[in-house]
Amino acid sequence: MAEPHHHLVNLAVELMQETPAKVATMAEMEKSDGAVILGEDITATAPRMSLALRQIKRSACNKAADQARVPQWLDASVRTLGQDTVSPLMVLSPAQTDLDAFAAATYRALPEMIARIGFAVAHQIDGGAPDVVGLSEDEAARASAIAELLMGAERPLIVSGLQYASEALLHATANIARALTARGKSPAIAFAMPEANSVGMALMGGLSLDEICAQAKGATLIVLENDLSRRLDDARFNALIDAAEKLVVIEHSVTPTAIRSDITVPSASYAECEGTLVSAEGRAQRFLQVVYPDAPIQVAWRWIADFAEAAQISDFPKWKTLDDVASALSRDIPALSRASEAAPHADYRFEGRQLRSQTDRVSGRTAIRAHISVKDVAPPHSSDTPLGATMEGSYGPDMPGSLVPYYRVPGWNSEQSLNRFQQEIGGEMRGGPSGVRLIEPRAAQAGAYRGTAPDAPTARPGQMLVLPEYRVFGTDELAPLSPAIKQRADEAFLRISGQVPAGATAVLKLDGQEVTLPVRGDTSLPEGVVTCPPHMAVRAWSTPSWTEIELRLPAQLDAAGNG
Repeated sequence: MAEPHHHLVNLAVELMQETPAKVATMAEMEKSDGAVILGEDITATAPRMSLALRQIKRSACNKAADQARVPQWLDASVRTLGQDTVSPLMVLSPAQTDLDAFAAATYRALPEMIARIGFAVAHQIDGGAPDVVGLSEDEAARASAIAELLMGAERPLIVSGLQYASEALLHATANIARALTARGKSPAIAFAMPEANSVGMALMGGLSLDEICAQAKGATLIVLENDLSRRLDDARFNALIDAAEKLVVIEHSVTPTAIRSDITVPSASYAECEGTLVSAEGRAQRFLQVVYPDAPIQVAWRWIADFAEAAQISDFPKWKTLDDVASALSRDIPALSRASEAAPHADYRFEGRQLRSQTDRVSGRTAIRAHISVKDVAPPHSSDTPLGATMEGSYGPDMPGSLVPYYRVPGWNSEQSLNRFQQEIGGEMRGGPSGVRLIEPRAAQAGAYRGTAPDAPTARPGQMLVLPEYRVFGTDELAPLSPAIKQRADEAFLRISGQVPAGATAVLKLDGQEVTLPVRGDTSLPEGVVTCPPHMAVRAWSTPSWTEIELRLPAQLDAAGNG
């Protein structure tokens, strides 16, 4: 993860571990009856979380139905009764978000200003929380409205993230949760993380990129499935590569880092191996192999084991299966002590037989490869999972929830058959939960509020604040490699406060690189703010920065072209 996101992810995980509030599951988010989003475009950075937050209006509809004595299972009646209810959601963000249309109120401000309001909310809920000096009447009124919403909710929820690289926003989120707990509430929090296993990496610990750069001179640098050119500007990236004596890359895709390596070996992608990751909820979850690649492609940890054997490192652990690696992590890293419980081991058997990962509808295995040979071949096998890539084996609603490869019950459509695997509709899985939570709420601690409110943001003469504008399609690392997604991704452009003529462009510097981008006006943005899609204009840029911007209008462009 790009600097300073490494530090911020560590802080977010630290707050998750310290807070008396629970880190919300998706189902708990849907059932919240009072929520606030502090400085994050959740739809862009965590689309599945955004879908859960859209369901919050159902809580208001259900309350109206309860008051009218209408059963909640009468979906059409509940929706009709609650069609005029206001969603108990407030969104505070520098730019427009797709959740604005579902919110009871929205507020546009710089990240520091949003953090100040968050600190003010915590102080209004509990006077022991840090106070904020210099709020305007309008800002104080917004803080009061948010505090009233959260205090009136039975299941309050506070959501934030790392989009704007603000430590103050994370502190404000945790402080509101702690203040609510001090007042007898049972709040939940949620942080949108930058990458799939950000929480897991933070729990493992290790060096930051700054520390790696400082220690790289003369060292052998082994990079596992990570493109350092997305995390370091060109100067630092080149300096790191040049400082290392050898660069070894274990990667499943061709990246600028792999191109610069001395040795590159092919690793399996997430679809070609089994493993464990820790979600933004703090839940260790197992992912399972669905594609079986040909040699020499193999999972990264097996390459590490092969390297150790080739180097004759005698005390290196003898890893043979994924269970060996998971057990080593659980033993050596206290924060991951329960990670090996994420799923049953590879020798697990259900009803005395191996589980099957293919439905009984799968057929034509021989026909699929008839152009190669009509001789049938044995199904592929993995020693890391109790699942077999075959139609033969055990399968049923009572199988472990972390190993269910698909939902299939005769007489039901696949999406409807899910209810047969649950204890009740919308309830827990009959075979137990998927994964295991590594982070649980702690008891409230008096006087444990974190941080202080930042100073009110001030303009910088001649400069504008460029904020990252993430997109569902386009800013993800692998998105440009997919033709289908690339077609749906809009071009890189700046969104600037105010009105701008069509065809205008802007020249600015990001991470020391001068770039020219099309410009679109947005009157909803705070004055002096520009948004830019990260990793599109400049590969490594993803952190807010102040910079000078030269706006070129269409007439100026035409004059320059004719000159």
